[in-house]
Amino acid sequence: MGNNRNNLIFGGSGFIGKHLANKIGIGAINCDIKINNSTSKLCDVRQPIDIQVDDISTIFNLAAVHTTPGHAYFEYFETNMKGAENICNFARWKNINTIIFASSIAPYGTWEDEKNEGSLPLPTSAYGSSKLVAEEIHKRWQAEKP
Repeated sequence: MGNNRNNLIFGGSGFIGKHLANKIGIGAINCDIKINNSTSKLCDVRQPIDIQVDDISTIFNLAAVHTTPGHAYFEYFETNMKGAENICNFARWKNINTIIFASSIAPYGTWEDEKNEGSLPLPTSAYGSSKLVAEEIHKRWQAEKP
């Protein structure tokens, strides 16, 4: 983050995105459906991404529909899954080699037992299911150029 190159934050208008942008400082570009400052770019990850940016070192994918309940079932997949596909396609197009993807414990379900990366995913919500698929999309992208 301190290499004088730009960092794209998809979903940068949310709570975590705003704090991340403040931490990064001048090299943070927020790409979101909400514009919150002069370094923001209007971007809907549900659509193919065609924003004009140069010299990008890292993409942060924080874009998500997450409140449960609160959205129609399809909206979780439309944003979280299709958004992951569009962000990975954008990274391919712009030859960006680093994507940091944020999720939650939701892909592992709401069970009370302790979870870790080796736990079996058992999502109990549309949000958890859509984030599990999004994680797999990012893993496939990563496997193209390990």
